[in-house]
Amino acid sequence: NNNPHTSNEPGSNFGTIGGTPMEEMAIFIGAKAIKILPKFKSLEDRNSKVYWCWPLAILGYLLGPLGCSLWFFFRKMYKKAFLLLGIGFAIELIYELLCIGTQNSALNIFSNYENFVYPALPSLEDFDAAQTMRHLLAELINSGASIASFILCSLFGYNAYKNHCIEKINEYKQTSGDLGFYRFGLASIGGTSGGMLTLGIILVFLVLSIAGAVSGIASAPII
Repeated sequence: NNNPHTSNEPGSNFGTIGGTPMEEMAIFIGAKAIKILPKFKSLEDRNSKVYWCWPLAILGYLLGPLGCSLWFFFRKMYKKAFLLLGIGFAIELIYELLCIGTQNSALNIFSNYENFVYPALPSLEDFDAAQTMRHLLAELINSGASIASFILCSLFGYNAYKNHCIEKINEYKQTSGDLGFYRFGLASIGGTSGGMLTLGIILVFLVLSIAGAVSGIASAPII
């Protein structure tokens, strides 16, 4: 057999997921394969796209789409990671701009701890219906985006990762001809990336800083 990726390929006798040998999937996934592969198998057996992902649930609950992007950076799914980062940036920017001039602006809250812990009730003469509506709209958009990313990423994250594994393994098969380096190659293109996770964390802080800076510039009085 001259084709290294047919009956002699690693894992060809251990079942498949999406037509891809499970042992190849295990090599590609890396250290957490023993926990992740059963989830992939469950998705396959149920012909489903839904399996709850707790890491994404926690990140999404804490930081919305920005938090979810970190999991995708870690798992080397960069297109989805940058998409979520972009969505998160847009939401943060909209939130900050809508909150300009309102008492509950995120910038004002975090710059005044006492007001955050002991919020002062506005007097009737200070009440501004337009500001209140803008703040409520900002909170609605921010909360809606966080809830949507929390639910959607948590439900469909593992299915996205399964498809990512299958796609990357199949792409690698088209370029790899040396069976002796096949396993090493799979491990190198798969696994996780602590460096990209670190970059993702830096980008999240950068996004939050830029959104806050834009809001500060927009709210500055014109001289």
